[in-house]
Amino acid sequence: MVMAVDRSLLCANVMPLTSQKSCCFCAKASAMKRVKELDVKLQQRINLYFCFKLEWTHKEARTALETVFGRHVMHVMKSRRWYRQFRGGCTSLVDLDRAHRHKTGRTPANVQAVRNIIDTDKSITLAALVTQTRLSQTSVHRIIRKDLQLHLRCAKLLPAFLTPRHIVECFNHASHMLQMVRNRPSYLKKIVTMDEAWCYQYDPELKRQASQWLALGEPRPSHPRWTISIKKILLVAFFDYRGMVHFEYIRGGTVDTATFIQILTRFREALRLKRPHLTRLLHMDNAPAHGSRDTRLHLLLTGQRTVPHPALSPDLAPSDFWLFGKIKKPLRGHRFASLDHLQTADWSDNCS
Repeated sequence: MVMAVDRSLLCANVMPLTSQKSCCFCAKASAMKRVKELDVKLQQRINLYFCFKLEWTHKEARTALETVFGRHVMHVMKSRRWYRQFRGGCTSLVDLDRAHRHKTGRTPANVQAVRNIIDTDKSITLAALVTQTRLSQTSVHRIIRKDLQLHLRCAKLLPAFLTPRHIVECFNHASHMLQMVRNRPSYLKKIVTMDEAWCYQYDPELKRQASQWLALGEPRPSHPRWTISIKKILLVAFFDYRGMVHFEYIRGGTVDTATFIQILTRFREALRLKRPHLTRLLHMDNAPAHGSRDTRLHLLLTGQRTVPHPALSPDLAPSDFWLFGKIKKPLRGHRFASLDHLQTADWSDNCS
């Protein structure tokens, strides 16, 4: 015999079902005003308990819930869990606290403990935090992301590590250059800087160079991925504020001391022809061929004055971040038949 049920627990605005069991969802609309303020989840639990008392199966109760609540219906695993609790004798419609674990690990004390550990060691791993705080990995992760609002960032790799001595040398050099410019504003115009760069027989163009203007909805252009050619030639360039003073190409590998001394001899002759009656200061980086004993002796005997270059200071080489990128940009995407064609290409006019 079906036991009596309080109809005030039924949901309103339910379409009538064909079976006899659906009559419980067609109660008076006036009685449903009492539960309109209830939470949607609690309403579903009440109806599940009501269907359980009517000895409905879970499948039948689930069909009724989907008809009533539509897209707001609870997940099928939750409805099954509530049905198992009802079969076990549970009559409560609220979630019970589980005694075997804490309700939450994001307490103010735990948040402060994680903050203190991270302030002590910012490179600590998540596993070490879990071990030290004895919290779950999920709790520690939520404390870091939501409470402390911290994000794990990889370290930025530098080409070299500056020691305190290197830092002092860079500071002294920058101070000296600044003082020289203040005393003589034309000091920078006397500097001739030089550097080397590889020019390839084929250098693929960048993605930005292959970009196109497209209308909304047009497919993204595709571009084949090519590798840099093995055949290459070394460009040695000397330039000042007025433009290129001297440049030449070297084949057969990198520049050694003997080859560099010959390049300096040809540069001195080009400097005499293009910049006569002017005293120039040569600026070079700290490459082995530039700072060798024979190179320094050659500069001393020829009377060529130089500007010191601090160790591990690539930011003081304007050729790398300005000149070579501008010169080699026309090279990208073009295939040259040989290195001779590369040397005589139109882009060489930018060097003259």
